[in-house]
Amino acid sequence: MEGLISEGYTDIDDFEDMYSIKIIQLYEAGLLNQRTILSTTDLYDYHVNNKGQKYMQEIKDLELILVKPNCANKLADAVTN
Repeated sequence: MEGLISEGYTDIDDFEDMYSIKIIQLYEAGLLNQRTILSTTDLYDYHVNNKGQKYMQEIKDLELILVKPNCANKLADAVTN
């Protein structure tokens, strides 16, 4: 993950802290879909859908949702507008 961060990706938790936007708001904006919980160790109840792929990338093996480089402001605007 460190390599992706150095490439400009932002962890979704850091995005939430920076913009005061919660993951439920991304869902309500139609950028995430709820997913079937397979285990109590799953990190997120959501996955990135087609609309959200414009701004975010999901790494399923690591159970990560990352904001793509140079997309944090655009994602925040998509949620708040």
